[in-house]
Amino acid sequence: MNNRRIFAFVILFIIANGSLLATSLKSSQTITSDKLFFYFEDLNLHPQKQLLSNSLSDNFPYNIIITFNNEKSELENNKVSILVSQDYVGRYLKNFNNLFTYLQKNSTNRPIISFIFTAADESSEKTIAGTKTYISSLDNKESTLLLHLDYDKNNSSPDFVITPGGRSENNKGVVCSSSVLSTIIKTCNKENISYRIKGTFFNLYRLGLINTSKTLSYLLQEGVPAISIDLTNSNVIQVFQFLQTFMSESENWDSSITDIHYSLIHLSHYTVFVSEYMYVILMIISIAIMLFLSFGLSFVNGAHSYIHRKEFAKAWPIIPLAVIITLIFLILSQNLTNLIISDTTVNILFIFFLKIIFTILFVLLFSLAQQIFNFPMTGFIYGFLLTIVSLINIFIFASVDLPLAVVFIIEYIIIYITRKTRKLIYIVLIMFCMLVPYVPYLVSFFYYADSYSLNLIKNTSLKINFLFSWALVPFEIMMIRIAIRLQIWGRHPTATIKKTVIRAIITASAIILFIIGSVLFTLEVLPADLKKTENNNMTELSNILTLTTSYNQLVGRSFVDLQVSSRIPVLRYKIILESQNQIPILEANYPYDILGAPYIATFNLDAYPPEPLNLKFSYTANHTIKCKTIAYYDINDTVISKTKEIIINASENLGD
Repeated sequence: MNNRRIFAFVILFIIANGSLLATSLKSSQTITSDKLFFYFEDLNLHPQKQLLSNSLSDNFPYNIIITFNNEKSELENNKVSILVSQDYVGRYLKNFNNLFTYLQKNSTNRPIISFIFTAADESSEKTIAGTKTYISSLDNKESTLLLHLDYDKNNSSPDFVITPGGRSENNKGVVCSSSVLSTIIKTCNKENISYRIKGTFFNLYRLGLINTSKTLSYLLQEGVPAISIDLTNSNVIQVFQFLQTFMSESENWDSSITDIHYSLIHLSHYTVFVSEYMYVILMIISIAIMLFLSFGLSFVNGAHSYIHRKEFAKAWPIIPLAVIITLIFLILSQNLTNLIISDTTVNILFIFFLKIIFTILFVLLFSLAQQIFNFPMTGFIYGFLLTIVSLINIFIFASVDLPLAVVFIIEYIIIYITRKTRKLIYIVLIMFCMLVPYVPYLVSFFYYADSYSLNLIKNTSLKINFLFSWALVPFEIMMIRIAIRLQIWGRHPTATIKKTVIRAIITASAIILFIIGSVLFTLEVLPADLKKTENNNMTELSNILTLTTSYNQLVGRSFVDLQVSSRIPVLRYKIILESQNQIPILEANYPYDILGAPYIATFNLDAYPPEPLNLKFSYTANHTIKCKTIAYYDINDTVISKTKEIIINASENLGD
């Protein structure tokens, strides 16, 4: 009889829990997933549900996967996946239908193609739960070419924009392989689609200075051959025209090519890829020629070779001194600017130039040092020092990123051709010509930089300051050449210390005023989002979160139904259960992680939970559970959190 009562109680408990679950209302995003799934099912596309890894429940949004197999395909290993967020796929359903019809009717020698309509990727927290779930399910990531369609509601550009890289979670730069980008470009050329590449310079991506889509960054970080294409309301025809051709063109993709240290030159419909191997050959040839020109012709041959060697013996300490002094001033100016300007709304580009202004003070220091040291006063030796520094810079920056060597090879050519120039006006013009190789990089960096990369300017590491000091030294030596022509460098018979200081101050002031003028101009032309760093204000929420529990005991276990409800829509919940028992809980209806000492079970649930959320779990009877619930809200595009705690006591039937 007792066994029957226990059995009946268990049945009633299950029914009660089931009824509670049935009353949970799905979020609008989950309803979107349901609508899309049934829509594709009605079209006989055989969609598949993929429950998100942190929920494993269709009460949360879920991925929808549509696969087009090709029995005639000879490409068994390679696969192509098109990644699209469910948040905006609804407005392009007609375009996708036409594409699906084309794939069903045209059986070509193409790989297996899958469309993944991801859920919870566009939440304010950018957890990209849908993408992470799909990638974790792939058996062979390296052989899956993945194309991410990135939609931006604020972007109305008709351009066909390709994004080749991003930044990983550990702030390391990631770039797609040359074979992936080559496949995309071949498709564009075949369809006469005019395209542009976001960021232009892959060096900036590889150095982690540009961040783009978090989805693409994650894909590349996980080793998936991936690339992103912007999808806007103005370029939708081009994008789907591209996709239709890309399905068959992707058969030419070679997954064995994994070169990421490459660049490309794009002119009209002609694109030339410069591989890592080609850069190595270019460096070897360039350095061999430079060594011959710099040392062979200047010190071995010529009537003045002896004088040149003698002058070099006196002047060579200028290079290490300039590097050390510049490094010191960079560090001091960095601390000084952070002390003077603590306001986070100040344009960081202004701080960047302010640091350079402080380092220009080395001219004053060197001018005063000329009263102590007897450095050469002829312009030739400083032109030679310039060639040496630019040659050293090629080695230094090539070790950081090989294609950067091209910038300093160009700088070397400018310096070598003009090394014998004597007229002041020409020397000034040459100094500005030396800036030319840097300008495209600086423009691209400040245009695409985010708060992280811009903050590197304010809080630069010692390593980056050291590299920066080497890049500045050629310009500083050019200033010495200018100082020589102005007779403020060296021991002149008529130049007293007072006159030397005054002339040095006037020269430095003129340069500083020019830079300030440039900065003020730049402040007006920069995009508005670069004029300040992020400054999010937290909004206080009160009495918005409610926790209720129902409690039962059966056969030495405690069964708890925790109901979490909120007065406004919740972005995501994180629930933490803490117990003195080694195993805080035995089982639950959602996935969880267990940590020891203290004994904690954590539910990092996916975005867009049902309302209310019913968490059912069991644990060993006669223990007390401390439950901490953190709710994340999206308030005016700012993610804020509200925390509430509750004690679940085994001796009570109701916790509050």
